[in-house]
Amino acid sequence: MTDLKGKKVLVTGAGGFIGITVVKKLLETEVDRVFAQVKNLRPYYYDDILNSPRVTIVESDLTIPDQPSLVLENCKPDYVIVSNAVSFGAKFIQENPLALINSNTIMNVNLFSACHEHRVSKIVYYGSTTGYPDLEKNLEEEDMFKGDPFEKYFSVGWMKRYSEILLRLYSEKLKSMDCTVLRLTNVYGPYDKYDLNTSHFTPAMIRKFCEGMFPLEVWGTGEDSRDLIYSEDVADITIKSLSLSGFNAINVGSGKNYTVNEVIEKLEQALGVNPEKIYQEDKPTMISKRSVCLTKLKTLLGVDSDNLTSLEKGLDITTNWYNNNKGSIYR
Repeated sequence: MTDLKGKKVLVTGAGGFIGITVVKKLLETEVDRVFAQVKNLRPYYYDDILNSPRVTIVESDLTIPDQPSLVLENCKPDYVIVSNAVSFGAKFIQENPLALINSNTIMNVNLFSACHEHRVSKIVYYGSTTGYPDLEKNLEEEDMFKGDPFEKYFSVGWMKRYSEILLRLYSEKLKSMDCTVLRLTNVYGPYDKYDLNTSHFTPAMIRKFCEGMFPLEVWGTGEDSRDLIYSEDVADITIKSLSLSGFNAINVGSGKNYTVNEVIEKLEQALGVNPEKIYQEDKPTMISKRSVCLTKLKTLLGVDSDNLTSLEKGLDITTNWYNNNKGSIYR
């Protein structure tokens, strides 16, 4: 684990489910202070985390041009973990292709510039496997720019690519800070967004199962597959990646693909139910399969995907958390 003794770390987007999980993990280290940047404070089920004496909450809107620089000036962090993002599921992306682009690009450009201006030592940024072209193989990091992203990911994929190029510029050309891009597969876990109109598949299914929204509506045939990784594993990997120097782009996933039907089956087993299923093949879906090579994850960070949280355990933890927090969950 990275030695964070005496260090100050800014986590942007700390109210989101990856951000808050990273804050929790940082508090298990000897970090001196965590600055948790949020746009809208939603204290309820994570107020015990944000109320830690080592956490300072910073409320700001990073889409406003001067806000990122003000945040950096006031916090003066050694490291920045960029988890702020406007994120939606398949339906919203298909119907609103520009919705993810404008806000995310504005935030990233201004935030990266502010980090450069205020001499931040290291940045960790969450990239995405949506940037990859549609190739029939386990995708390696070098494949990212071998063609356009998958058609339905065109807008969000290029936004993620552009952010990577900016970080490479700061790291390799300007040599002003170390920058690591973690290209995430599909992340799930507690504190996620459970709005059925905007969430991704896994949290949507978790909500439907936990709230008994049956018969179960399944978009598509259920045979699309994804690499699913538990949020606490992402947080652990994030902290390890603070040890890296220069520019790095690394695939981050579990190394295992599961179809929609397999996820449903595991939720049935976890909750002891067997609902009727209605397959809606006219609903929006994305790429049918995407898998990534995790060699760099192991060689650079020592992470063996076989030791990550199993889908069964991750879903069990998440559904228990959901059922214990139904009255306050962001949905």
